[in-house]
Amino acid sequence: MDNIRLIYRQHVLDYVKKITTLPKLDEERLKNVTTADHTVNTKDTILCMAALEHHDNLVAVGHRDSGIQLFSLNGEKQCDYRQLGKVSSLASLTPENMIACTFDTRMVKIFDHKKQYVSPKKHLTGSDICYGQKDLIAFGDRYFFVGCDGKCYLGDIHLCKELASFESEFKVHCIEVLPGNRIAAGNSNGQIHIFDFKRTKEITKLVGHTDAVVTMALLDDRTLATGSFDGTIRIWEVNEYTCKLVMEEAHETYVRQVTTLGHGLLVSVGEDGKINVWNVNTGERIATYTHGTSRVLNVAYRSGKLITTDVQGILKIWTIHDNEDPPADQEDGKVVDSVN
Repeated sequence: MDNIRLIYRQHVLDYVKKITTLPKLDEERLKNVTTADHTVNTKDTILCMAALEHHDNLVAVGHRDSGIQLFSLNGEKQCDYRQLGKVSSLASLTPENMIACTFDTRMVKIFDHKKQYVSPKKHLTGSDICYGQKDLIAFGDRYFFVGCDGKCYLGDIHLCKELASFESEFKVHCIEVLPGNRIAAGNSNGQIHIFDFKRTKEITKLVGHTDAVVTMALLDDRTLATGSFDGTIRIWEVNEYTCKLVMEEAHETYVRQVTTLGHGLLVSVGEDGKINVWNVNTGERIATYTHGTSRVLNVAYRSGKLITTDVQGILKIWTIHDNEDPPADQEDGKVVDSVN
């Protein structure tokens, strides 16, 4: 486990550096975006989506009935693997052609999207896989996923077995990495449980949401955004474990997913069909885009593009940045593993 902890710690540091060195976006341009550049009808509900870590122009989507598809950021289909059936979650792994997939059948499998091949090995769990917008996280060749039994499991793609588990009192819907060897878990009762990765024990709870926490996103080395079925988004200081800001009525109904755009900007999607861009320092809603009339379940940001998907199987790609700016100053991307 000591080696895994070191891998996890380095993964978190690299992840924080990545999200804090994203190009700075022009808020005026964000306000002027009106339509998506590309719209694709996949003809099946998209339950999950993952932007591939080693391919800046590829996203993978998992369907309710028809397996996995990969699309480029111009909307062209690159891969169509239908043999998997219902895919609940996706996460891009360090081996650049590998994607971890979870199913309702108590298993995690590894999909090679270049060879369009699924490993015969499978990680069987003692619990059904929980359906959430971020219930599977990969770091290196390991992964976290959450089960309907209220546990967060740690697995290994080579061994395909459970290495450790973190138990919560309530059903876990989503998880996120935190600096300082910690992991956050959003629960069905509206609480966020913070676990110590080293000791696999709970450190504390973040209390404020009044319904299930189904999505979360790390914004920098000390700030976490969470979205809930109560329709709100909360911004937390995760070193002091305090709530800094609440976006009331962030969506007309459920918040489904949040993700960072860097430099204090956040994007959220919800069951009202809207895509909202927020300033997390002030709580101001900077822009709103309309995906459609159907529930929007997923959003990702990659190479100046927003990618959104809905329950009708519609995938949309929006250009919000020309991706021509130089990287952010190193000072902006400074990463500190602030909790020992």
